[in-house]
Amino acid sequence: MAMITAFLDETGDAADPAQHVVGMGGLIGLEADWKVFQDRWRQALAEAKVPRYKDAAEPFFHMREFKSCQATFKGWESKEAERNELYDNLLAIMETSRVVPFGAAMPLSAWRKLTDQQQSYHLNPYFFTAQFCIYRILSLTHDRPPVEKVASVFSEKYKVKKRIGELFDLFREIDPNVKARIEDPIFRDMRPLPPLQGADVVAYLLNHECRRQQSSPDEPQGEDYLRLVKAQAKYVDNQVGMFHFISEAEVMSQTKVIEIDIARRRREAG
Repeated sequence: MAMITAFLDETGDAADPAQHVVGMGGLIGLEADWKVFQDRWRQALAEAKVPRYKDAAEPFFHMREFKSCQATFKGWESKEAERNELYDNLLAIMETSRVVPFGAAMPLSAWRKLTDQQQSYHLNPYFFTAQFCIYRILSLTHDRPPVEKVASVFSEKYKVKKRIGELFDLFREIDPNVKARIEDPIFRDMRPLPPLQGADVVAYLLNHECRRQQSSPDEPQGEDYLRLVKAQAKYVDNQVGMFHFISEAEVMSQTKVIEIDIARRRREAG
């Protein structure tokens, strides 16, 4: 029985040479808190008069479309006050609904410096960020009764489904605690699910912050990102590390550990 649910979304595309970051971010909370979150999120969209888009059953929020005033938000370029108010309200919901933001991002330069053989050890570039998210789920729920499982819900995209499925299989093989605590990943359309829309915001902001660290480290952190960092402190005793930015050194260190283990096993095999 899953009383706890983590909603997660990916960010970035390693296959696109123009992109520089991959990551995974989301929100985790109890069933009762998710009910409050969803009701408040839908109310905020309704009050802002966000229209339904094409065949969507209800208004929804997608960060990239919101920032670029496309799709659902086409024509909102001149509505700066309304856009700012809506975004502020959605961030406030994420700050006060007793759900915890978490996630990780990684510069693609770290992945692209690995050889093809080294990349194969990690399945795909999302390995490192997914690993962080899975172990943060375990750490956040370690004091819950063993019978309580965690449901993990991802945005329903074919590529995502394949990647996440492979990664979950690998982590379960490596660590039985993952299999014992976290249920099989679920994939859903984000449009009728405010928690997935919130996860999209977290993933977007992690991507943006990772790019800032790489290209403009002297510039201040975004206020919206900092609001999520502060929100963690309200519900997690030690909020340090709920967001993580994976360095090239960390990627290479994990890779070297695998290479050493492979060499050891080959020697033992004779």
